[in-house]
Amino acid sequence: MIRTVNGLPEDYRGKCEILCNDRNPIVANRNLVILFALLTDGPSPVEAAELATHLMYSSVLPIPMATFFYRCIDTIYAADAAEGAISTIALNTRGKGKLYSIQTSKDMRRIVDMFLSTYELPKALTSMHGIMLNPSREDYRDRYMSILQPAHRLGFLRFRTSGVLAPFFADVTHFTQPNRCAYLSTQHSFEISNFFSVSSFLRMENG
Repeated sequence: MIRTVNGLPEDYRGKCEILCNDRNPIVANRNLVILFALLTDGPSPVEAAELATHLMYSSVLPIPMATFFYRCIDTIYAADAAEGAISTIALNTRGKGKLYSIQTSKDMRRIVDMFLSTYELPKALTSMHGIMLNPSREDYRDRYMSILQPAHRLGFLRFRTSGVLAPFFADVTHFTQPNRCAYLSTQHSFEISNFFSVSSFLRMENG
């Protein structure tokens, strides 16, 4: 979506509607939360881009980011007050556009349970390490590390152990809250979302 917006001509003044469709309700709702965090009023575009990056890549968040995440969840899923098989959501953004979501109420309830789960950090990190540091992935990790520069290897290793996307020298002790976007509610799996370019989002905002 961000690439599509950035690809529009600089003098474009028409209406642009973009449909994001995914058969997996977890992916669809995670994308909805991330887009809303990027586009809602409150944090600056730079802060919003940093939050979105951590929501997609980091397994742990600092308290202010986690608090804002919960605010987004309250706003998004409180927007649908109707009872029925289909839930329709319309959300305002920092600009003139809106975010819309149409999905089954059953899927939405499952996602809300995932986002509002109450497991604590040690359990989350155990789940993450069970995937990221699994012995069966040792050959994959070694082959990937072999093509990296030494400094990048340190960053990659730290990310695999800390769960935080940050320079290897950065203090991440204030990252104390599980990222509810990264874990299934059953706590049996840790997931990493698709690539997101911070610079692309900032170009979209500045354009």
